[in-house]
Amino acid sequence: MSQEKVKRGPRARYSLATKQAAVLRAEAGERVVLIASEVGCRPNLIYRWLEQWRTRGGEWAERRRRRRREVPPPGSPEREAELERLLGQKQVELDFLGEALRRIEQAQRPTVEPRAPSLGNSSVPGRLGRKAG
Repeated sequence: MSQEKVKRGPRARYSLATKQAAVLRAEAGERVVLIASEVGCRPNLIYRWLEQWRTRGGEWAERRRRRRREVPPPGSPEREAELERLLGQKQVELDFLGEALRRIEQAQRPTVEPRAPSLGNSSVPGRLGRKAG
């Protein structure tokens, strides 16, 4: 069996031929643990392939290629327009977050601050404010 494994990032990717051979062996009754050790993967991956194989009626889905978004060259009008758009978007986000922070800080402030008695206020009851009598 061809053990084609392509390492890309944190996960290994297996060829369709490797998957199909592993699934056919498992369908034939061979132990999944043994197949997984030979392929170089965990048994749960073989079970996942089996499930995919069965739900798709014995066929593998075509691999879809991701289309890379083409980035305009630096200095081009398209690139400058895209950067202006991104800058505007970031400015809107900053304005929104700044306003949210202002509202949070305002909500945390006490609404009524305790009044401190003024020194010249004679209407405040106390020892010095009373008349001797």
